[in-house]
Amino acid sequence: GELVVRLDSILDSIKHGLLDLGTRRAQEITKASHEKEGTQSLDTMKQKMTDAKITPLKYFSDWVKRCNSIYDKQPKVNADVDSIEDLFKVADQSGFDIKYACQNVRNEMNEEREKFNQIIDSSRERRKKEMPNMLQELQAQVDDENKKLQTILKELTDPKSQYKNCNTPTNFLLTHKLSGVNQQLKSVKSLMQTSEEWLELFEQPPPPPNTLLTEVVKVYEERFDLWSSLAKWEEKRRTWGTTPLDKLDMADTKQYIEELYAKAYKMNKTDGDGVTEKLLNLVSGEKQHLPVMEALGNKAMKERHWEKVFEAIGKKAPAERTLDAMKAIGAYEHLESVQEVSAVATGEWGVQRDLDQIKAVWEDAEEALTFTVLNHRDQPDVFIVGALDETIEKLEDNQVSVQTCLASRWVAGIKGEVEEWETKLRVTAEVLEELINLQKTWMYLEFIFTSDDIKKQLPEESRMFGKTDVEFRALMKRAHEDPRIMPISSDPEVLSMLQKGNEALDRVQKRLEDYLETKRAAFPRFYFLSNDELLEILSDVRNPLQVCKHLQKCFDGMKSLEFANPPENTRISHMISPEGEKVAFTNEVSATGNVEHWLGDIEKGMKRSLFDTMKQCFEAYPSSVREEWFFEYPAQCTACVDVIYWTYELEDVWDKMTNKGEEGALVDYLSWYNGQILKTVALVKLNLTSLQRTLVCCLLVVDVHARSVVESLIEDKCSRTDDFNWQKQLRYYWTDNDKEGEPKDCWIGHSSAYVLYGYEYLGNQPRLVITPLTERAFLTCTGALHMNLGAAPQGPAGTGKTESVKDLGKALARQVVVFNCSDGLNYKMMSQMFAGLAQAGAWACFDEFNRIDVEVLSVVAQQVSDLQEALKRQQYRIDFEGSEITVDPTHAVFITMNPGYAGRTELPDNL
Repeated sequence: GELVVRLDSILDSIKHGLLDLGTRRAQEITKASHEKEGTQSLDTMKQKMTDAKITPLKYFSDWVKRCNSIYDKQPKVNADVDSIEDLFKVADQSGFDIKYACQNVRNEMNEEREKFNQIIDSSRERRKKEMPNMLQELQAQVDDENKKLQTILKELTDPKSQYKNCNTPTNFLLTHKLSGVNQQLKSVKSLMQTSEEWLELFEQPPPPPNTLLTEVVKVYEERFDLWSSLAKWEEKRRTWGTTPLDKLDMADTKQYIEELYAKAYKMNKTDGDGVTEKLLNLVSGEKQHLPVMEALGNKAMKERHWEKVFEAIGKKAPAERTLDAMKAIGAYEHLESVQEVSAVATGEWGVQRDLDQIKAVWEDAEEALTFTVLNHRDQPDVFIVGALDETIEKLEDNQVSVQTCLASRWVAGIKGEVEEWETKLRVTAEVLEELINLQKTWMYLEFIFTSDDIKKQLPEESRMFGKTDVEFRALMKRAHEDPRIMPISSDPEVLSMLQKGNEALDRVQKRLEDYLETKRAAFPRFYFLSNDELLEILSDVRNPLQVCKHLQKCFDGMKSLEFANPPENTRISHMISPEGEKVAFTNEVSATGNVEHWLGDIEKGMKRSLFDTMKQCFEAYPSSVREEWFFEYPAQCTACVDVIYWTYELEDVWDKMTNKGEEGALVDYLSWYNGQILKTVALVKLNLTSLQRTLVCCLLVVDVHARSVVESLIEDKCSRTDDFNWQKQLRYYWTDNDKEGEPKDCWIGHSSAYVLYGYEYLGNQPRLVITPLTERAFLTCTGALHMNLGAAPQGPAGTGKTESVKDLGKALARQVVVFNCSDGLNYKMMSQMFAGLAQAGAWACFDEFNRIDVEVLSVVAQQVSDLQEALKRQQYRIDFEGSEITVDPTHAVFITMNPGYAGRTELPDNL
């Protein structure tokens, strides 16, 4: 029972919902039918569709559009009504009780639909009935328009019509009339287009293309184009004839004439008549005069050219220079003369244009070339100019352009101006060249002459430099205020000032070179310094502490000095190595007077002090504990004396083996020597200073090599002093006066060579490990020294050629100067190096010697030969490259080469 109650409730809900939906939709449709055509009812719609006025044709077309819009809505209206009716039918079939109000709505909806469909049917009948009449009326309109077209066509094409009459006085009048014809054509086009639209609206087939209209339009456009061209030609021709020639655009005129001629020719050929022929004749007649018109209209024509034109014509100049005026005086009959003058004007204009471009580069207020002015060494009131590479490149280009202008056949008219600029640019090039040279020299000398010491030593040169300095600074200040180049270069006083300045500074520089040469001659080690380094030393002569900063450039093993009387710093007591080792001078050196003199005293004091210390070290060795003796003397002396005693010990062994019959003496010595090395090794384990540890390591390198020598001697069964296996070793001796008359000193024997120990302070430096290859290199080099020759270790890069020479120099206590050679070396630089070597008694190692140019090497060969011949003849003062020098017999020249590498040259035979 409860389930039935629930189903009844659901059924009632469905019934009410269905009826509400149907009623609501019916009311909407009924309401919509009353609102068709805006707010009008179906009755109003019926009146408009069945009773409305439909004539003339325009009304009919509007009525058809309105009917079509209603016809489009009919299917939807019927479909909507049918769907609602289906709802009511469902309610009927389901036994629902449809209320009276709902039923009324349903009936009203169906009635409205019926009335709506009847109105549409009536309108269709009326449309069908009236359509033939309307189509007939439409065709009548089209026929009328076609008649108008035929009338227009006849008027345009009739040979007797005004549009074909070439004698019409006013072309603009006909053009105006043709504009009226154009309006008629536009009206016909509009009516024809409307007719086509109506036919489409009336659901009629489209009409065939209107060929008549197309033909008329084409004929009109051709005729209008022809007469408008004539009218425009008259206007243009009048403008050309009266426009001053200097304002006439001849290029545009020429282009218009040529284009119009082509157009007129085509018109006359395709549909020629009197009018087209008239236009063609007019244009072709003017076209014949184009060459003389172009010549007269040349913008390059100046007054001097016009004078030549009038002279050629034989007439005076007209009041106004126009084409009509020139034609009137007969200019058109003198084509060749006018063209000749015009060609000259064009050529001169081209030259003038190029010259004007050059002028703009140098004189334009905004784009002219300028100096890049910089502060010199951050001094606010001192200026220099920056790089001028781009400016010089532009200048050279302009000079070429000016030369091209001068070579032109058209330059005659402006030759004076071009030559003026040729001179200006040439002077500018000279000014820039002189300025670059002057600034370069000034910058170099300015730093030198800021030193009061240099000024005192070179008073005359300082005065000469000061005068040029004032002028140069003033010029640079002027460039700073106005950086444009041309105003400065065109000032005749500037070039003169720069030339005189360069001459003055060249003299200053030459005297400075001579001055430095005197300093180098007094202290030859200055030869190994650049001018700048030497000048820096000379500028600090009053302050020995400042000079000490450059000390290592002259003495490799000496970094600084210790003075006995600070702060006066005039008495030098010790020399200090880069490693910090301090060695006392035997006698204090006085650091007063010229720097080259007291540096020379330091060199003498260094050698004397090392000699005295070496002697003390040698004498102390026998009575000292060896491991304590190491640290009581400078490292250099200790290492040398250690080798001296090793030499004596071995020669004592040879004496035992030769004179005392102790055949096992060398083996016993090796055993004892091993024990000595072990004692030295034990020192490494102690708490040593850095200097002490370096010394011990150096001694171990030398001692281990000495042990290897002893082992090789045992292996080779050497038993005599003159055995070559012993003679080929570096043997150190401290000789007394009674030995072959030689002074008591340290001598190094090596095969047949005997070389004096150099006493160049080396500091506390490590030694290279000596290999068999090193030994052979040493043997070759000392043999060369013995014969007063140079040595040339040769081999691939990185095999130790240069280092072997340097290590031999350490072994003999000689100053070794290494030069890295390149193709930039010249014979003067080499001459200075050799002069320094010869006078300083130093060794030079020229690294990669065969990179020097072969032309320079040929001169070098003569320079080396001169020095070698002096040594052979024991001539210790010679003339060398124009200067007299002292030749120290201890000097030596070594070269190293990497044969076969790119950029290397073969040595000349004489070298």
